[in-house]
Amino acid sequence: MTLTADAKKRVVLPGAVPGDVFTCEKISQGMLLRRIYRQKENDEKAGFGGYPSLEIHSGDELGRAS
Repeated sequence: MTLTADAKKRVVLPGAVPGDVFTCEKISQGMLLRRIYRQKENDEKAGFGGYPSLEIHSGDELGRAS
């Protein structure tokens, strides 16, 4: 999967919805983006964990879900 930033340094994340919260960590291969919170449809907290991570590798602009 390839993600390209726009002029304001934004990317569209497949499967992300408004209100999702992510952490972004710098790792040796690039960056690691991990969803840590997603609000349930009925507006209750869903909790942490259990969501896939997305690795963004600098240089090749390649994101892989893990």
